[in-house]
Amino acid sequence: DAEFADPETALLSSVEVERATRPGDVTLPARRGRQYAAAMDPATRGNAWTVVVAHIESGRLVVDLARQWVGSRAAPLSPRAVLAEIAAELRPYGVEYLMTDQWGFDFAREPASDAGLVLVEKTWTAASKLLAFDALRLRLSTDALELPPDPTLRADLLSVRRRVTTNGVAIHL
Repeated sequence: DAEFADPETALLSSVEVERATRPGDVTLPARRGRQYAAAMDPATRGNAWTVVVAHIESGRLVVDLARQWVGSRAAPLSPRAVLAEIAAELRPYGVEYLMTDQWGFDFAREPASDAGLVLVEKTWTAASKLLAFDALRLRLSTDALELPPDPTLRADLLSVRRRVTTNGVAIHL
């Protein structure tokens, strides 16, 4: 009888995202002694090609850098050009390995290698995606995440939805 209920709800609270957002610099400079990791979500048309760099400090996941490039159908992004820019962004952090999903791995592997990067494929399933976003939500709720004051990243995080489907719960970006 709850046909009026919306099966789609925001996964992350704007209050928690705001609380996790550090004041000051959008990008933190690389510092000696820290171990950084990077991940990207490549896209060439319409969707943004994104990359983040993060490190763990005192049990908190700190996002040091978040960047995006946006192409279009008329002017798609060049994987070679974007990966060269990403390599330049990652160099100060000492990052050579870059995680990506199974959809971007094949087309980006060669241009990444040409830019001096090694791609690491992360295969996502509906279940692993749900676990990852639940871990993100837990980090937010326990103050174990520090985000940059980047309005695009904030909007992207707040647009993540948890959707109830006939197969269970799914994450919708």
